[in-house]
Amino acid sequence: MQSSIPIAILVFNNLTYLRNTLNQLQKWVPANDVWIMDHGSTYPPLLEFYQSEKCSQYKVFKIPNTGPRHIFQSKILGLLPNYFAVTDPDLSLNENMPAGFLHILADLTDHFNVYKAGLALSIAPEPDFDETLTFPLTGATVREVEQGYWSDHLLLPPYLEGVPIYKAAIDTTFAVYNKKFARNGFFDSIRVAGIYTCKHLPWYKTNIVPEAEDEFYRMNTRWSSYNHNRRRG
Repeated sequence: MQSSIPIAILVFNNLTYLRNTLNQLQKWVPANDVWIMDHGSTYPPLLEFYQSEKCSQYKVFKIPNTGPRHIFQSKILGLLPNYFAVTDPDLSLNENMPAGFLHILADLTDHFNVYKAGLALSIAPEPDFDETLTFPLTGATVREVEQGYWSDHLLLPPYLEGVPIYKAAIDTTFAVYNKKFARNGFFDSIRVAGIYTCKHLPWYKTNIVPEAEDEFYRMNTRWSSYNHNRRRG
């Protein structure tokens, strides 16, 4: 097993989410293992952040804005080791995850022979969860779609007793990838729940992103997935 597993954060004009992710990752990942993949951002405060001393401790790559999966068709993929992690920046990670959680996820890719092992996304009922949030192409709510990812329960490895694992597709939310199984297809994956379950912030009514930044993002993105109205947090 590799001594360290780098994590690539996919970024496009979302400074607040990026900072939030960097702050969370400090608990588990050294700064020199954090790769920021910027997909042609033009938001001035984000570009200023890239020039700051704070950001100098991370690796920043500027790549074309051809969609959130560009990294998998670029030369950067060749720079990444056999095990690597990728995540969108808009997650609230579970503080109860153990120190070596990246290596645990990597082990699971080998145990289940899958391309990636990632974090389950919570759909637990709570007042702030946006039950009206829909996908524009289908009109289905997030809950209607996501509950299907909590159905195919897999047998647990002994060292993860009590942690539910599901056979379920993952796009670009948090996961560790194993190049050995890339031939299985991009969506060949499992989701790990329990103390690994995280929150996908766009699914909640409270919006941590300042209004000006949010408006800039919406005006400049081609890849938005949801229809919703949110309040400022």
